[in-house]
Amino acid sequence: MYGPRFFLNPYIGLSLSPFKKIMATENETLILLNTENFQKKADIYYQSVEKIFFDTDEHKQDKSIAEILFEVSGVGFVLSVLPAIPFVSKVLLNKTLSESVKANSFISYTLNNFWVIWLISVIIFGLLLFLVNKWHTKDTEKREKRFLSKKKLAFCYLYSACKEIKNYNVNENEEHIKNAKKHLHNYLLLSDLTFSESAPIPDMVINDSPIFVKAQILEKKYSWFLISEGTKRILNAFETLEFKIVDRLHLSKELSIALPPLNSLCLFEFLKFSKEEQIFDMSKEEAGLIFLMDFVQKLEEIEPLKYLKEESEKKKKGIQKLSFWMKNIFYGPNIISCFLAWLILLTILSTPSIISVTNYCGIKIDSTIIVALIGIPFAGAVTFATYFSSRKEK
Repeated sequence: MYGPRFFLNPYIGLSLSPFKKIMATENETLILLNTENFQKKADIYYQSVEKIFFDTDEHKQDKSIAEILFEVSGVGFVLSVLPAIPFVSKVLLNKTLSESVKANSFISYTLNNFWVIWLISVIIFGLLLFLVNKWHTKDTEKREKRFLSKKKLAFCYLYSACKEIKNYNVNENEEHIKNAKKHLHNYLLLSDLTFSESAPIPDMVINDSPIFVKAQILEKKYSWFLISEGTKRILNAFETLEFKIVDRLHLSKELSIALPPLNSLCLFEFLKFSKEEQIFDMSKEEAGLIFLMDFVQKLEEIEPLKYLKEESEKKKKGIQKLSFWMKNIFYGPNIISCFLAWLILLTILSTPSIISVTNYCGIKIDSTIIVALIGIPFAGAVTFATYFSSRKEK
């Protein structure tokens, strides 16, 4: 599977208003008749950025030193606030410092006052996080200039997948199939048109899709909420993409019929960032939607590889149920259940660690350790529950 990916694309029309139907107008006919011209422009663009594309594909996911330090300092700051680092620091300093050093009045006061250690730890990691964040921001800007943007990268992945399929049809080299699967996989990860948690088989009712399960609830609750048939067709096309295109790639069968819909989709992706604002008296968004609906129509005409349906369905049902359960518990909008889930998980993770440290250092369990045992998972649960609940609201 290549999901889950949940996005709303402005071209689709999943909104309060009905889907804008594209009629068989003169402009639409002109655009489809000039597909070859658009294809040539897409070819020229891809050739001009091919080296940058492969550089982006190879290195964009690589973490820079600035990014690594930013993550480390961020984790350090959180663990200082919780306060895991101050507790461990207090234990280790008492264990390792000599008596002569401990005799110093300032060090003695600091070691005997936990909250002083906590404050020092928070200040150090907070300052480090602030400085590294500035470096990380500048480094990110440089990387963004070097690599392709998300829209352009999505187009290049899809274009490369089509190119590899064409090459395989010519020389039947399996390496092209391997590359095509990789590029198509990466495209689906980037695409803002891949909605479903797990692609259902084509003859399943479209309303079984997770996004439409939620939409049906909204439709019952609000009389003004509407999802049109056009939107359902687009979503259904992407949900059935795996059974109609990806499975053929895995088996290296009937690949010639996979190219026409992918080519139309490729032109839709190209028009997202094309410099042309008007195309035959239409905006590039409207022209792009014509190619998107052309992709949908061509994909609807393709039959899936039926003998793979049952096996795929069984595997996905279990994964889908587990995934939904995990999301609703740890990332759901219900702040109470989210807090309790994180509290249990953090308690399980932190308690053995704290007890192991105390046993290793030969320290007896006192009020400070009890505070740490209770406070660390509690503070962490509050932080995570607040963060993820607020994200859901946004």
